[in-house]
Amino acid sequence: MRNAIEYYYKIEVDSLKNVAGRYSFNNYILIPKQREFDLNLYNYVINLNISNYRIIKNIKGEYTTTINNNDYVLLEKINDYKLNLLSLLNNNILLGKREIPWDIMWEEKLDYYEFYLKTFTSNKLIQSYIYYSGLTENAIKFYKEIKKEYPVYLSHLRLNEMDYLNPINFVVDYKPRDIAEYAKHIFFDRPDLPINLEFILENLESDELLLLFARMLYPSYYYDCYEKINNGENDEILDIYINKIEDYELLLYNIYNKIKAKTNIPRIDWIIKKDLSNDKSIVHPYQMIVD
Repeated sequence: MRNAIEYYYKIEVDSLKNVAGRYSFNNYILIPKQREFDLNLYNYVINLNISNYRIIKNIKGEYTTTINNNDYVLLEKINDYKLNLLSLLNNNILLGKREIPWDIMWEEKLDYYEFYLKTFTSNKLIQSYIYYSGLTENAIKFYKEIKKEYPVYLSHLRLNEMDYLNPINFVVDYKPRDIAEYAKHIFFDRPDLPINLEFILENLESDELLLLFARMLYPSYYYDCYEKINNGENDEILDIYINKIEDYELLLYNIYNKIKAKTNIPRIDWIIKKDLSNDKSIVHPYQMIVD
């Protein structure tokens, strides 16, 4: 890989580190190109002089470089970034107003996995799919009831410190997208960090609160896991999510009721039933049993 980098980019590589298929050296990082990225959005951000990693062209003047039949993109790290909730809430990079078809994208995701369900080899994946497809259907139904044009901002496909400044990770979406994905990341991956729920809810408008809840309902973390398992990882990576199903449902319950106290929110029966039951376990149509 060192020789390929030096050939295609004419950059001398001092020390090359490979972490999960990402090659770091000097102030650069060569990452697999896993999706098409929006060059118009990238150039717009560059023109605004917003700090982000720069995409480096290869000797052919192209952004994508094929090495050993795999596509890569080279990024120059201008600086590092400490991800925090306050910066997400104060995101003021407004990119207009539009209707984002979350419901359609989520329905397409369900159709895709439903089609390939018969090819699943992991029993844990098959059983958990029943639950998470139900949760996704909840999110779709909820979003359809609040769907309209909202302000959109510079957002991220997925949220973590490594990719916060990565322009390939940029998307145009509602502000609550990043906040919800950050909250899910903390809940499942960083239990040492608290989710300041009151702070979040106090700093969002009524419409944003509803969008936040729709995004919290949608189990993006599960579909990310499926892709990893499909690419060869052990299905044990699902355990963290399965083991915390009840705790996460309680988080959804708390968010729902706090939003309900602030504004009108579409009815979700299984959350309301929990409110009446005083039972820690939430009984709803998508109960899951995992061996």
